[in-house]
Formats: sequence, C-alpha cells, structure tokens
Amino acid sequence: METELHSGPPTFALFASFAVVFLPCFSLVAGALVLPSCGNDGGERGGAPSVLLIVVDTLRADHLGAYGYARPTSANIDALARGGALFEQAQSASSWTLPSMASLLTGLAPSRHGCGVERDDQGAVLPREFRGLAESVPTLAEAFAAGGYATAAVVTNSFMKPAFGLQQGFQHYDARFPMDAKDAVDELLAWFEARPERPFFVLAHFMDPHLPYDAPAGDAPAGDAPAGFRGSFTKDTPSRLSLPVKELKRLRQAAATISERDRAFVTAAYDEEIAFVDSQIGRLLDALRSAGALDGAFVVLTADHGEELFEHEGFEHGHSMYQELLHVPLIVSGPGIESRRIATPVSLLDVAATIRALTGAPPGGPGGIGGQSLVPELRGEISIPRALLSEGTLYGENQDALLDWPNKVVARPSGALAFDLARDPLERGSLALAPAFEGLRTELERRQAEERSRAEPAPLADLDPVIQGDLEDLGYAGDR
Repeated sequence: METELHSGPPTFALFASFAVVFLPCFSLVAGALVLPSCGNDGGERGGAPSVLLIVVDTLRADHLGAYGYARPTSANIDALARGGALFEQAQSASSWTLPSMASLLTGLAPSRHGCGVERDDQGAVLPREFRGLAESVPTLAEAFAAGGYATAAVVTNSFMKPAFGLQQGFQHYDARFPMDAKDAVDELLAWFEARPERPFFVLAHFMDPHLPYDAPAGDAPAGDAPAGFRGSFTKDTPSRLSLPVKELKRLRQAAATISERDRAFVTAAYDEEIAFVDSQIGRLLDALRSAGALDGAFVVLTADHGEELFEHEGFEHGHSMYQELLHVPLIVSGPGIESRRIATPVSLLDVAATIRALTGAPPGGPGGIGGQSLVPELRGEISIPRALLSEGTLYGENQDALLDWPNKVVARPSGALAFDLARDPLERGSLALAPAFEGLRTELERRQAEERSRAEPAPLADLDPVIQGDLEDLGYAGDR
C-alpha cells in the first residue's frame, strides 16, 4: 500500500478555509475544529478498537503533575492519567530519539534494530552518519495496516523523517520540522475529518519540550494551567538569560558551572513548553471525544526520552544513561482499563506488544513485533519485574544500561557505573561493582550479544541537505 508522505509547510489553515465552504459536515466554531461523528465501525477489522499513540519528545516523567511535580504543567495529561493506568517506572529504550522511537514502533532493542549513530573502530561518533530502520524489520504500523486499520502519523522531529525508515506501515505520514503542537494537532484533526471509516492506528508526535525552549504566547485552557505559556514561569525566575533558550553548545559547555538562577530559568522555560504541548494534547483529545472518534479506543501517552537539566553537570539528552533521560511517562487509557498506578518497572520495548494485545491481536504480530505485553499489569495482576535494557548515546562515549530494580548498571568505556535507585534515586554517587552489580553487568553483556546475533544490517540513512541542516541546527550532525 502506498504511503502518503508530507514534508512541506503545514497546510491545515488553507484546507480549513476551503472546507468551511465545500464540506457541509466540517465547520469551525469560535476557532475550534468540530468533527462529524466517526466511530470504529466498518473496514476489514469491523468494530476492532482504535489506538491513538501520543509521544511527547523530550518529556521527563517527573515534570508532570501525575508524577508528583508541583508546578502546574500538565492538567490534561494528569486528567488522562486519572482516567487510566499510570506506570510509575517506565524506562525508555535509549536516551535519544532515533533508537528510542524505532524501539517503540518495533518492540526491538536498539542493538537488534540497529538504528542510531555511526561510530568508528575506536568508538568515536561519525558526526554525519546515522543508521535507519531496515525495510525488513516489521513495525507496529505495518501490523495494523495488514489488519485493515487506517494508519497515520504526524511527527515533528527530523530523526523521524522518511530517510530514517520509521514511516514503514503508515498510509499517511506527515513528517515536518519545525512544526509546533498547535500545527500538528491541526494536521491530525484534518486527517481525522477525511479518514477512512475503519479502525485507526495514529501516532501523534510532539517535539515542543525539545530545545529550543520558546513556548508561544497565548491563553491556556481553564483549570490549573497557567494563564499563558511564554513567560508564565520564567517571568518569576530572575536570570541573566532570556527567551528563547536555544544556545545548546554554550549551555553544554557551561553545564557544570552555570548559576542556580540560570538553571532555574532554563527549567522554567522547559516547563512552559510542557504546559503548551499539554494544552494542545487536551485540544486534540477534546475534539476527538466530541466527534466520537475515541469511543472504544485506547489512548497511550509516553515520551521517547527525558531531558537533563544540569543534574549531573550535563544538559539536554543523548549523552548519558541517567534516570532524568530514561524515566519517561507511560499512561494507558481505554475500555476495561481501571484507574490505577502501577509500580512495577516496565520498558517502552513492551509498548508495541501491549498495544497489539489490547486490540485483540497476537502481541508478536506478522514477522515478530518484539516485547512482552503489559496487559497483565494493566489488569492489576502481580507480575515479576524484568531487567530493563536501554542502549546508545548520540554523542560522547557510547553507554548502555540495565535496570533490575532497584539495581542499575551503566556500561561505558571510561568505567561502569552502579546505582541503587531505592537508596539513591537521583544517582548522586556510583557504587562499587559489588557481586550483585557484576552479575547485572554480565547480564547486560549477554542480552546485548543475544540481540546482536539476531540483528539485521541497518542501512545508512541518506540525508538530504535539508535534514542535514535541521540536525546541525539542533546540534546533532555537526562537529562533535
């Protein structure tokens, strides 16, 4: 089936202006999109449940109210969590976007699917070479498309453009950078208006909490959210810095010595972006609920990775395996899922299998979607925690981690790190590699060797000048 690809500027505003005239079931009321009722009937899958997968790029779990954050950043995400199941300890597959998103969509570990940065024989990063997903690797979208679903994605990170292979299985794939959450929601709602009348699998990816931090001005929805976004938290945070926060290289270099005031300002600017994307997630969910599109559907919300805000004398992401980068939100809402908090540590490697199980499909899927279903945990059943694998850094020395709660080991060329997260949740001091940690490091090596033995060669991504420029602007493809 041919995939519809988009890479130009957002078109929703133009589309909407014509739709008011020519489509009687489509209207704009007080600036809000109103959709016609669109249930899950019809198509090859009949009344099979639909799935909306929301991924917020660079979103730390501990900066959401649902995870205990005091600042009012996430009223809509918190509401989604109250109506569903929240995993308190979800672990990302990597500390940066490309390998993490590939794992989310395949259920395979980075060492198995091979997506990531290319390194030379000495382990140094080759700054303009990346490996994307091979066509032979099955994806969640391919499994749903084969099952008769309408599949669509709106994604906003250059690492998710078709050059990297993550579009496989999506019949509609809108990959644009830059595109803020408002424009992304507009595009998503336009797709929902015109979508085929059959169950859907939709990926909604929002990049706003990613650097640069510069949330738009405007009114936030009623409730606990701030009255606006840009400046709503930073205006009360004295600093020599100002918006937008965008000088990545300088902030990285100054991370170890930056003042507490400047750290607080950068954190406040990051939180403003979370508040903005939260408002747009609320707008998306409200519109789809009003239209009936979410009747009987599952909504899954997570992040590809978090963000270091100077906790370990570093900034941003892709450079380490600390929990501020690996601990991400995971919320599941839908029919039969009761409101609960799940303490069992889980991996995003299991999201694909879980989504398939929720929709009644075998978790493995055609060709073998990886991971293990988390449906037993969603049902409240007692489960045995598993060791959780996270792999690969974007720059600096390569690092991999294995978490067997509460023990965590990080393997890196400069020396392994070991942490007891129950006693030291902020990872302030590495422990000696006592026997328990030595065993964990051995298990990490065994797991990786097993994954690599089953891997297929990942192709080098063919980067056009636009993608190359985007990645260099973000600090990811220039000199390291």
